[in-house]
Amino acid sequence: MKEPVTLPLILTLFLQQAPHLGDRVNTALRRLNEKHRSGAPPLATTLDLYRELQAVAPGSLKPLLRDLFEVNTFWQLETERGHGGRDGGRHAAGKA
Repeated sequence: MKEPVTLPLILTLFLQQAPHLGDRVNTALRRLNEKHRSGAPPLATTLDLYRELQAVAPGSLKPLLRDLFEVNTFWQLETERGHGGRDGGRHAAGKA
């Protein structure tokens, strides 16, 4: 099964690399929302979000942000198999 790479997935990938930055990501999202709250043009774009995330991210994660937002980096993710455990957990094996 192939899924498109969406903005929530991009944020998830970023937070998987830096789970301790959840508060900073929330700050970036809050700032973006405040700047574009009216809903009037110009509307927020992914580049606006990229700028807000750059402002709060440490230097060590800026290359990851660049890969996720600035350059044409494509992932083709595919699940080969999955199963659920008795504890309700789900596990998947796949390849990128």
